[in-house]
Amino acid sequence: VEATRIKLAARADDPGSDYINANQVTDPTPAAHDGSTNDNYICSQAPLQNTLNDFWRMVWEQVRFEATFSAF
Repeated sequence: VEATRIKLAARADDPGSDYINANQVTDPTPAAHDGSTNDNYICSQAPLQNTLNDFWRMVWEQVRFEATFSAF
């Protein structure tokens, strides 16, 4: 979904380098009564060997989010 996709900083020498298969999701539950905002998350599949650097670049660039990793 284009409206929620995570966009990486594009590299001048690499067309399409702003793409990663990840989206931002906002928690639909009401915000806490203290006036804080809803939580935001990044949803993504585990990276492949050839996308591992892009995955960590996403984590580095999106410092306002916390990432939770799980293995199934």
